Amino acid sequence: MSTDNPHIVIVEDDPGLSQALEQLLQVSGYSTSSFESAEALLKTPLPEHPDCLLVETDLPGMSGYELRKRLAAEGVVPPSIFMTADESMEPEAESVGNTRRLQKPFLGRTLVGAVRHALVLN
Repeated sequence: MSTDNPHIVIVEDDPGLSQALEQLLQVSGYSTSSFESAEALLKTPLPEHPDCLLVETDLPGMSGYELRKRLAAEGVVPPSIFMTADESMEPEAESVGNTRRLQKPFLGRTLVGAVRHALVLN
C-alpha cells in the first residue's frame, strides 16, 4: 500500500454514483481512477497498482467478480470492496478472496471506513 495518498480504482456503471464516490474518496485523502465497466478498466493501463478496488458487482458485460478474478490471474490483487444491491451475491464475493461487500445503499462514512479497513489489511 502507498503510504501517501492511496490510489482507489472505482468500477461503477452509474456515472452519478461514480462521480459521488470519487468526490467522497478524494476529500477523504485518496487518489482515484474511475471506469464505467470492467472492460474499460482492462483496456487502460493503470499508472500504478491500485491500493484498493471498489467495484459494482452487477456490471454490463463482465461482472465485478469476474473482473477481480481476471486481475488476480494477472497478478493484480488489491483488496476489493464489492458494491451490490443483491444480497444473494454473498457466496460469490467469498469465492474471490481478500474482499468485502457493501450493501447498497450505504452511507459515505461506511464506505470510507471499509476502504480504510481494506488498506490496513493489505
